[in-house]
Amino acid sequence: MLRVLNQIIPLLFPNCCALCQLRQKHVICSSCISQLRNQSVHMRCLICGTPNQTWVCKSCQYAKWSFDQSLVLCDESSRLIPLIKGSDEYGQIKYLPAIFFAWHILNFRKMPPVDLLIPLPELFAKSKKRGFWFALILVKKWSRLTRTPYNKDLIGVNAIGTKYSEMNMPLYYLDSRNLNTHLLQNKRIAIVMPLMQSEHVLHILASHLKNHGVRWVAYWSLTRKPKKDHY
Repeated sequence: MLRVLNQIIPLLFPNCCALCQLRQKHVICSSCISQLRNQSVHMRCLICGTPNQTWVCKSCQYAKWSFDQSLVLCDESSRLIPLIKGSDEYGQIKYLPAIFFAWHILNFRKMPPVDLLIPLPELFAKSKKRGFWFALILVKKWSRLTRTPYNKDLIGVNAIGTKYSEMNMPLYYLDSRNLNTHLLQNKRIAIVMPLMQSEHVLHILASHLKNHGVRWVAYWSLTRKPKKDHY
């Protein structure tokens, strides 16, 4: 019965492209995908993920961040930004299939093999307002896609009494209650987030992970702030 319903529902309620609203079977039409491919930046800094003419930008050569790679889906000028902001700021889950589809088309082959996925935590008030933990939704999807385990309890967040709370930037820390240094030894870890903001905060988090035996740390993000920090 369920199989029959899954075949009938797409016929009764066909999809439309999330970008141009053209009615067709995919969440993003082939024309919009072609535009996204043409607009996507072909060369980015391997470390911070910003558009750049070389593999490592001058800022990252100077800063020497503790993390090793950043994989970013799109920039602020992309047509995907309204979908990402709609999901991140207003909890519009109807855009999630289109975001996942765009990531699969544009970034799936760029995803390096990792041993563990970790969702970047956020303040409870933000998750409550949105209705879900966005980074965890992304991690679960990519965990099934790449057949990689994930751990949602390894990193904690606390914005009370820290200098980052004054900048509306929460401080991330390793939760000692769920920390198993033996399982982290020589692991390649990807930390997933919807929006990459401050390299300095992520640098500190990656440094803590490497101090506990992690070999390689990457950040996977849907988009990132254009302004960069300097360490």
